[in-house]
Amino acid sequence: MIKNDEKGSNGGVETMKPQPNVQEKKGSEAHTQSQNQSNVVQGVVQGMVQTAVQEKNADKDIIAAKELLAKKDVELQDHINHMKRLQADFENYMKRADKEKKDISVQTKHKIMGRFLITLDDFERAFDQLKHGCNADDFIKGMTLVQTHFVKLLHEEGLRDIVAVGQKLDPFKHEVLLQKEPAKGTAQTVQEGTILEELQKGYTLDGQVLRCAKVVVAKKTISHVNQNKENIKSKAE
Repeated sequence: MIKNDEKGSNGGVETMKPQPNVQEKKGSEAHTQSQNQSNVVQGVVQGMVQTAVQEKNADKDIIAAKELLAKKDVELQDHINHMKRLQADFENYMKRADKEKKDISVQTKHKIMGRFLITLDDFERAFDQLKHGCNADDFIKGMTLVQTHFVKLLHEEGLRDIVAVGQKLDPFKHEVLLQKEPAKGTAQTVQEGTILEELQKGYTLDGQVLRCAKVVVAKKTISHVNQNKENIKSKAE
C-alpha cells in the first residue's frame, strides 16, 4: 500500500524536480568569458587597424601637402623672376627716357642759341658802325631794327606780352607794387583795382605765365567813398 503522505496532487504520486548540472554551468561561464575576451581582442585589433589606416591617410596628406608646397615654390620663383625682369625693363626705359629728354633739351638749346647768334651779329654790326663814326640817328635806326628782329624771334618761339594798363587786376598775371588814386577827371570812371601803370613788362610762353607784369593799380578815392555813401543814402530814402 502507498502511504497518504507520499501521495501528491498528481494522482497521489510525488513529482521529483530536476537538479542543475554543475559541469554545464561551468562550461557556460567559460564560454561567456571566452566570448568577452574574443570581443576585447577584436576591438583592439580593429582599433589598431583604424589607427594604421589613419596614419596611412595622414602620410598621404603630408605627401600631397609637400607636393603642393613644392609647386607653389616653383610658381613663386617664376613670379619673382618675372618681377625682376619687369623692374629691369622699367629701369632701362627710365634711362632711355632720361637720355632722350636730355637730348631734346640740348637740341632745343642749340636751336635757340643758333637763332640768337643772328641777333648777336646784328648788335655787333651796329656797334661797329658806331665806332666808325656812325651818327646817332643811323645808330638808333639800326638798334630799332635789331630790337624788331629780336622780338620777332621771341614771338616765333611762343613768347607773348601780358597786357596790363587799363586791365582789371589779375593776380595770376600781375604783381602789384603800388596803389594810387586815379588822375583827376578820371576818378569817376576808373574802378578800384584797375591797372594804371606798368613798371615792368610781363610775358607768357606758350600760354603759361613766364613772368608777371609789375604794375600800379587804382585804389578807392575819397570822392568814391563819399559818392558810395550818397548812393546808399539815396536808395534808403
